Amino acid sequence: MKTKDSFLSKRNIATVLVVVALLTAAFFYKAPVSFFVRNIVFKISAPVMEKFSGLSRFFKASFFSSRKYLADENQKLKMENQGLVLKLGSFITLEQENKELKALLKVKEERPFFEFIFARPIGFIRDGQDEYIFISKGLKDGVHSDLWVLDAQNVFVGRVIEAYQNSSKVKLATSASETINGILSKTGIRVLIRGNGFREFLVDLVPENTEVSEGDEVMAAESWEYAGLSLMLGKVVEVGPAGARVFKSVKAVHYFDPQSLEPVFVVKKP
Repeated sequence: MKTKDSFLSKRNIATVLVVVALLTAAFFYKAPVSFFVRNIVFKISAPVMEKFSGLSRFFKASFFSSRKYLADENQKLKMENQGLVLKLGSFITLEQENKELKALLKVKEERPFFEFIFARPIGFIRDGQDEYIFISKGLKDGVHSDLWVLDAQNVFVGRVIEAYQNSSKVKLATSASETINGILSKTGIRVLIRGNGFREFLVDLVPENTEVSEGDEVMAAESWEYAGLSLMLGKVVEVGPAGARVFKSVKAVHYFDPQSLEPVFVVKKP
């Protein structure tokens, strides 16, 4: 029976022989010796070199096989990811359409005597102190200039000034060139509201003895063109004393945020 020491000894001898054979082959490959001697050394070391060459081919094949497998799996995961993203996009679109439809139905229920055209804001620009949004509905949808626009919260947004085939340009109520007849909802006092740009209103003709506080709401007065349509504008954010003047200095902020991209409704005249 072979002992452990004899086994280790034989393994060590075999290792030494392999190393010597490799070094000798490398040496004689470059050294200026006779062809006969070099041939003998190569023949002796050939079996060892062949085994190492086989191992090299094995590891090389295994490496490239694993690499190809990983590449295929990676591509498969990418395709699955793309599919999930598309499904998620569809769900989000459906949810958004459902939300918009509910908003339109709510607006129509609250104002049954008016016809509304649903639209999405698709752009916002400033030109000096005037502000505009572009909406996704135009002439082909029945939109034309001078129609009012409001949002789902019953806030007066502005009016259509230009209608194109598939879109329209809406001038916001906060534009400096816009003036609106308004009402202070708390007291019912009629006032004149001027746009001041950047979502701000200047509330004029507020009598000195009128009680006005920050947070008070400002409404648009009814128009003969849209009889029965009462719309919100914003809330008071600053009240200054009249001083030597007859009227107080009042500022308000517009409820509508033109950069929020919330849906709007064009009101067709009855």
